[in-house]
Amino acid sequence: MDRVSSGILLAVCFVTPIYSSPQGDNLPGCSTEKVNGACKVIVDRNYPIQLPTIQVKPRAHVSVQVINALPYEALSLDSNPAGAQAVAGADQFSTLIAQAIPYLKQIQISSDVEFQAIAPPPLPDQPRNPLQDKLNNLRSLVAQPWLTVTRYLKSVTKVYYQLQEIVAPFPRPRTERDPGLGPAPWLDFARWRLFVLCELRGCNSPPAGEVDQNLLAQGIDLLATLPSGSPLKYPDTGSIFDENAFNVAVAGIGRDIEALPPELQQSYRDQLARIVNSKARLIIVLGQYQTAITGVVKDLGTYLVSIEQVSGIEVDRTSPAELGTIDDPQTVSSSVASSTRLLGRAVSYSVNGVNQIAAFVASVPTAAKKPVVVINVLFADPRFEVSAGVFFSSLPSRTFSNVTTVSQNPGTVPSVGNVYIAETPIRPTVLPFVAANYRLGPNFTVRNSRRMALYATAGIGLNAYNGSAEYAGGISFGWRSIMLNILGHVGRELVLTQGEYVGEVWCNANPNAQPTDNPPKCVSTPPAPSTKHSWTGAIAFGLSYRLPITFGSVASK
Repeated sequence: MDRVSSGILLAVCFVTPIYSSPQGDNLPGCSTEKVNGACKVIVDRNYPIQLPTIQVKPRAHVSVQVINALPYEALSLDSNPAGAQAVAGADQFSTLIAQAIPYLKQIQISSDVEFQAIAPPPLPDQPRNPLQDKLNNLRSLVAQPWLTVTRYLKSVTKVYYQLQEIVAPFPRPRTERDPGLGPAPWLDFARWRLFVLCELRGCNSPPAGEVDQNLLAQGIDLLATLPSGSPLKYPDTGSIFDENAFNVAVAGIGRDIEALPPELQQSYRDQLARIVNSKARLIIVLGQYQTAITGVVKDLGTYLVSIEQVSGIEVDRTSPAELGTIDDPQTVSSSVASSTRLLGRAVSYSVNGVNQIAAFVASVPTAAKKPVVVINVLFADPRFEVSAGVFFSSLPSRTFSNVTTVSQNPGTVPSVGNVYIAETPIRPTVLPFVAANYRLGPNFTVRNSRRMALYATAGIGLNAYNGSAEYAGGISFGWRSIMLNILGHVGRELVLTQGEYVGEVWCNANPNAQPTDNPPKCVSTPPAPSTKHSWTGAIAFGLSYRLPITFGSVASK
């Protein structure tokens, strides 16, 4: 994976020391809210959940464990070349299922369509006579082969449903199942194995609910009797349909019909013609079934070998079983460590499963691997981050002005009095600011909470009241991407100069005042108070939004 795409080069980054952590079952669960130390991810095979990217401290590791493992499946933890990009894996088992069920589709279509073509329609009740009995026997001779084939395929259909269940990517939800399908393979594989093996090759003591047995041998025998020159036909095996006997019977019935009075012959000729036509269609359809049953026999033989090779011993599905660990590439290569010191390292691993029923256990099952869940890990722990927001300062924004007092008695006109210096403060002062934040210690979570962290913060704000830049620094508490700031604010405060002070009286604006009065009469407009800006400190409280450091397409939480 290209190093540039795996992370953004940090201008300021501190390399954390080698992380020492507990091992195995003592590891805490990985959190998607914070930067983790060494931690574990537990995958429930019954209900695997795709997690967001897990961020981990440099040089730490992630232990991948699985619970509810399926006894007929081999799991592995494999590196995924997709990097930090989570890509849904192609369902490799769909190909296997597609190969297994076309014959089932043919069977279902044929069962729905061909019955009407082969079986002659029933006749109305007629007086029983020897000729009619011969016609009925001839009709049964045509219908019986079709009934034999469809009865076998109906039994095989149940086996296909059972195989579809076990080769499915994920266990079936907890819904009602047909009791005739036997035990659920993901709940009791040992019983399921015995149940299906009894169906395929027979057994001395059939499990409870078992009806059909030795379907593989039945299929081979049935295939050998089909009138299509099957290579599996044995010399001593007869055909499922005796065409010679049928032709002899047709000839005899024809002679019997000719011996009847002319007015009775036509009805029997019509029956015989329909039966002969059904026989012609039967020969064609049995050839089609020969192709389908050939595929069925091949499938059942393949699955019989796979099922027999898989142990029926149950595994402990409740205790986590470790599949492996995901390590920081820095810990396995000095070259990687030196070239990625300031970069985050994003890796992606897949928990892959090989269904040992769908794939022969002794084969190389590369193409049969099915991604169960993808685990994306980012090894990075940046301490320096920026934020933006506003803070509320106790430092007031002051203005000074000359104010003339006004007095008024009821029923009289107002009269002016002293002119003095007045102050107008505004509290709190609101300043937008940007800040640099250095995380103090690791980020953390408490039970059932989101990510939290403590930062040292230094920022610069814009005082819109005087148009100057001002400064702040202090401690910030981060909750996810929100930061609460407790700051010391250093700002420019407007103060009086030249000894002037708030409340100082310039003169008396009353026209009746005398120059000798105290305060004296104003002879002109008093000058505006003289002021200057002075740097002053104050306490401030801020609210800001943290801008996380990003590494390629993966953002830290």
